[in-house]
Amino acid sequence: MAMESGFRLSRPAVYEIEVTTPSALENDHRLSERISAFLRSWTDLARQDQSDMLAENVLIGTESSTAIISRDAFLAAVRARHTKIGGRSTSQLSTWTATGVGRGLLLVTATWVFDGAGADISLVSDFLLQDASGGGLRCAAYLPRQDVTAMLSSASSPVTADSAGQP
Repeated sequence: MAMESGFRLSRPAVYEIEVTTPSALENDHRLSERISAFLRSWTDLARQDQSDMLAENVLIGTESSTAIISRDAFLAAVRARHTKIGGRSTSQLSTWTATGVGRGLLLVTATWVFDGAGADISLVSDFLLQDASGGGLRCAAYLPRQDVTAMLSSASSPVTADSAGQP
């Protein structure tokens, strides 16, 4: 092989990268419907038998920790939070974006409007979704950006003022 720039190539380097852009996903109407259906069902996770929406084990990541938990443990936590928050709060999907990150995998960022403690709160969640049997999508990783329970606890605690009247 010929020498160039002081080094010798012993074999050609070939890199194959599969890229799916968000704009390509936007043009796939069926995939958009599947993502929307998954996200609409996500808000009912505590109320219905939606276990097929979750992988057998789910990666949960927050700013302070990361853990892999079983589907059953995840559903139990969702139901416990739903019971604690009660029927006084609802979440409505506002917007979402999706990026293909491999064959059968999507990184989805969803923005929700959460009506909790008498105020609308904007929430953002990230999901790693994979194709599931039956044409649906299944959550392999869930990355909530906020702790809803803590937000509601702080919103419902009374604000006290100091002697100068400042909170």
